[in-house]
Amino acid sequence: MNVSTLNQKPEAYNVLRASLVLFKKSPSELAEAELTQVMRQASNEFILETRVLNSAEAASVV
Repeated sequence: MNVSTLNQKPEAYNVLRASLVLFKKSPSELAEAELTQVMRQASNEFILETRVLNSAEAASVV
């Protein structure tokens, strides 16, 4: 994993998805501790998705 991937913020979709899965609430309804957990989860998902999409195997997918 490169440094530029680690410094990127997750997309709004990742945050919304994590919020709904973890707490069944929108991000605006979360307490601070919940939002911290959601942001961590969303960041991890974003990094994983980015790595998959940038893989050599993904380059040949149409």
